[in-house]
Amino acid sequence: MKKLFTVAIAIASFCIGSNKAIAQYCTPAALNCDETINNFTLNTINNSSVFCTGATNTGYTNFTSISTTLMAGNSYPFSITIGPSYAGDTVYVWVDLNHNNVFDASEMLSKIAFRANSAHDTTYSSSITIPATATAGNTRLRARVGYFQNIGACGTANYGEAEDYTLNIILPPCNGTPGVPTITTPAISGHLCNNATQTLTAVDNVNFANGIYYQWQVSTSGTPGTFTNVAGATSLTYTTPPLATSVYYRLQDSCSNTQLTNVSTAFSIPVSPSVIGVQPASVTACIGNTATISFTPNSNGLTYQWQVDSGSGFTNLANSTAYIGVNTTTLTINTVSAAMDGYNYRVVVTGGCQSPLPSSAATLTVGAIADITVTRPTTFCSGDSVILTAVTGTNNAFQWYLNGGLIAGNQTYIARTGGTYSLLVVGTGGCTASASVNVTVNPSPATPVVTVNGANPFCWGNTVSLTSNYGVLTGYNYQWYLNNANIIGATNSFYVAPDSGNYTLSATGTDGCISTSSPVHLTAIIIPVPTLDVNSGTFCSVTSYAHYQWYMNGSVITGDTARCFTPTVSGTYYLGASDTTGCTRYSISYAVTLPSTGVANIAAQAAQVSLYPNPATAVINIKSAVDVSTMITTIDGRTVLQSAHVKTIDISSLATGMYLVRIYNADNVLLKVEKLVKE
Repeated sequence: MKKLFTVAIAIASFCIGSNKAIAQYCTPAALNCDETINNFTLNTINNSSVFCTGATNTGYTNFTSISTTLMAGNSYPFSITIGPSYAGDTVYVWVDLNHNNVFDASEMLSKIAFRANSAHDTTYSSSITIPATATAGNTRLRARVGYFQNIGACGTANYGEAEDYTLNIILPPCNGTPGVPTITTPAISGHLCNNATQTLTAVDNVNFANGIYYQWQVSTSGTPGTFTNVAGATSLTYTTPPLATSVYYRLQDSCSNTQLTNVSTAFSIPVSPSVIGVQPASVTACIGNTATISFTPNSNGLTYQWQVDSGSGFTNLANSTAYIGVNTTTLTINTVSAAMDGYNYRVVVTGGCQSPLPSSAATLTVGAIADITVTRPTTFCSGDSVILTAVTGTNNAFQWYLNGGLIAGNQTYIARTGGTYSLLVVGTGGCTASASVNVTVNPSPATPVVTVNGANPFCWGNTVSLTSNYGVLTGYNYQWYLNNANIIGATNSFYVAPDSGNYTLSATGTDGCISTSSPVHLTAIIIPVPTLDVNSGTFCSVTSYAHYQWYMNGSVITGDTARCFTPTVSGTYYLGASDTTGCTRYSISYAVTLPSTGVANIAAQAAQVSLYPNPATAVINIKSAVDVSTMITTIDGRTVLQSAHVKTIDISSLATGMYLVRIYNADNVLLKVEKLVKE
């Protein structure tokens, strides 16, 4: 026995161009492959398809990529071909008119019952009517066939098929004069508070048509001819901006086809004013005087709180010796001070439409302000200065004085001499104010004059005495500088200079004022220390000099002034060499015992002696093949440290500077002299 069969059609919103059903819509199905939709024709849609072959059957095909355009309010014929068909088959058509992605029962627009069996395709025709209230836009249609089942748009049928298509529903063009729109917002009871907004809603009495346009209009009086369009307000709902005064709104409907319009009745929005009284006014007062700021309310039953903004925002005032009447309509400022210039005052009123509601701010201007600011100490040394800046308030006249006498000056005055500087300010209403500051100028010491006592240039190893015209004058602190750097420990009015460079002397008085001399340049002539070469008992200077003089046991060897010298008797020998300036340097000493090769032995010992590190800060090391002793002297010959049988010497107690290190063997023969830099 053959089964009951039903065909159904449904329409709903979806994304065109997709072959996949949108998730919001149900997907129908069928258990068996029979009674299929082989063709569906509606307006420009004419789609033939083969649904299933053999037992293959899903019961659903998505043809939403196929669409046609229908106008709301019109009826359209359609045909559907079923093959095979049976008595008891039924075709349904649904359209999702409200675009809620569900085929509601009220959205079934057609139902066709089959009357006879047929082994061949059977075509049935009917029509669907798109209601005038249909939502415009892309809308889904579903057609479905089923056998002896009261099937819906969803679920599984025993036999049959469902197909989805797209309808582009458009609205009919408007015609004639639009109906009068109605504003549905309830009338406002009382008043709208200042700066509040109001949302207006309306309905269009000639809806469901193309070419209807909306425009909200506003008027301050509500009379015809005074309404103007509100920019951008072109929908059935409009939210006003914050309102400060009472206004009227209405909605205008326009038909683009006929250019005819109609307007709603005017909607009144009464607004309470934000100013609930006469606002406080700014005042000007002199320093030390009393000032009052008042507020005049336009109703009774209000409470008040005065506030002040001194630069960090408004804060509540409390009654005190400075302020009276902080909870009344009049605020009294007992004693005006310069610091109050520019303070803002307002009163917060409670009990009105907007509660609490602050008044506008009133500014207190101090009629005359006199203050002197400085950026550095007002006590300084002669030749220096201090900048005095006048604080006078706004648009005030001012005058500078020094020790009571008039002086010319602008907003800033550069004070270079000592005395009492005064500022007189004359402001609004004859207000006056004054301020003063004392400036002290300490004299600087007389400029030191440095004298060079001795030859300049001079031979390095010697020194030059520097003295100043201050002599041993007490009451000053002295400091010598070499090339603008402090010479550590050089704090007398005289100095013994050992090196080249620019020397200056500063003198500081008890008040901290300093004077510095002009630089004196010294030049130390430095020639190299002679180095001796010992060969076959003969000493020769490695370096060439202008003059030579040989010594034995510390005494001049008369006539021995050649570059080379051969000892003939036992003794200690060394060479003094000088250049054309007359500056002399001496080699290390060598002890010679004849007949022997002592000279060579001494030279060999000396060659194996070294000193490190150099420069050094705390410790120096002596490397030697034989036992040695040392003597450390200053450049000018003062012995500062002696050590015997040493390999390491602690120099941490020495002051920084240049020293000479003499190294002797066990026979007290001088092996080497090294220059040491202590850091």
